[in-house]
Amino acid sequence: MKTTKKIAKKVLIAHIYLAVVVLTGQVFAQTGAWTPTGSMSGPRRDHTATLLLDGKVLINRGTGGGAELYDSLTGTFSPTGPSLGGGFGQGSTATRLQDGRVLIVGGSPAEIYNPPTGTFSPAGNLNVARVAHTATLLGNGKVLIVGGLDLGGQQHIAAAELYDPVANTFTLAGFLNAGRFSHSATLLQDGRALIAGGEQITSPGFAISLSSAELYDPATGAFSPTGNLTQPRGGLSFTQAPLLNNGKVLIVGGETIQAAEIFDPATGAFSPTGSMSIARSALSATVLSNGQVLVAGGVITLPGGGPGTTNVVEIYDPVSGAFSPVASMIQARQQHTATLLPNGQVLVTGGFDFGALSDLSSAELFSPPAASVLTVAIDIKPGSFLNSINPRSRGKIPVAILTTDAFDATSVDPNTVRFGRNGTEASPVQSALEDVDGDGDIDMILHFNTQDTGIQRGDTSASLTGKSFGGQAIGGSDSVNTVGCR
Repeated sequence: MKTTKKIAKKVLIAHIYLAVVVLTGQVFAQTGAWTPTGSMSGPRRDHTATLLLDGKVLINRGTGGGAELYDSLTGTFSPTGPSLGGGFGQGSTATRLQDGRVLIVGGSPAEIYNPPTGTFSPAGNLNVARVAHTATLLGNGKVLIVGGLDLGGQQHIAAAELYDPVANTFTLAGFLNAGRFSHSATLLQDGRALIAGGEQITSPGFAISLSSAELYDPATGAFSPTGNLTQPRGGLSFTQAPLLNNGKVLIVGGETIQAAEIFDPATGAFSPTGSMSIARSALSATVLSNGQVLVAGGVITLPGGGPGTTNVVEIYDPVSGAFSPVASMIQARQQHTATLLPNGQVLVTGGFDFGALSDLSSAELFSPPAASVLTVAIDIKPGSFLNSINPRSRGKIPVAILTTDAFDATSVDPNTVRFGRNGTEASPVQSALEDVDGDGDIDMILHFNTQDTGIQRGDTSASLTGKSFGGQAIGGSDSVNTVGCR
């Protein structure tokens, strides 16, 4: 499935729309909070933002300004570098290597940023110069460079190459089954890389959006087709495809699209999930500390048909598959960056605003809402009505988390589960999935060392806490009858 449209070379490279419109947005219930922080040295969009090992964020390339660092402790930006690319380079990528250095590729010579010295140095030469590509850090420490657009904006690229940080060289690494640019690339938990969507040049001035996807396997060095997206996703800004904690991939954006979808590596298939409240592209999608995804800003279509910029923000919950509104950004923005900081906040920088018809230098911080706890049904000592427990016992206590119409117990990450007097004491020594209560649904059964639970004589209940693979906090309690304590 493909969508054909006319393009202009300068638009492809500059990632800017040529219309005068005003800001639009929706007013939602305020959840979470946005606060202003320091501003960058100058306005920029389509730049890179890379979290460094020391917690600072490297801002580089884009439409203007030199390289700079954001310090979350002071809330300020300060110059670093200078970058060898002069700070200009839309369609560039910045990838933090395993040793903490940063590889910058695209638009101008590849370079390496060294955080301890705050300096840039040349990297090896690319075999194929490109922008609007992707760069993915593989498990072996190398960086996979895929696809893109030639610097003249005339041809999409199928060639891939690998950057070796030890040798500081790029080597060719095969070819995509379908050359593409402005696509997404996501490293999967099994070490493969998912390449999805994007665009192809069909003739001068024309491009098509793609629904095809493929997988790169580092073990074989080959690209192989996988299932297609439910609809083509390309556009002037990259489709966002963050990896979820459950190993699946969320696909949002890519042109002005409201629907989202999920890629399941186990089946190689894409399937619909919940839709955003508004159709948008040029947005950001950031996985939060709790496993949910913050989707912010972007380009929208105004009632008159023209493009506008939105400040609307929502959160995707992998457990429910739904989007829910949170506090809107202070500033409407598109083509910005969003970076999860070590303290759990999200730093949003720069971008473009149609309302002001200008790039932005401002930045703001999102503080996630307090985590809500989902109450689940548990059964201590399944099959035992009195749930009798001898706190002095050296045995184990079985506890079941039950699947109900509202909750799937198989979504629980057993490594996060704790059980005891307050629900924080004991970790499970064993877990399994089985139908505990005979209702035909699969439940989770866990076993805990009795003396680790902190249960004492006279206690009448015990509690369990944990999280789902998607980051949803859970909690439940059941009655107990302590015996043998005299």
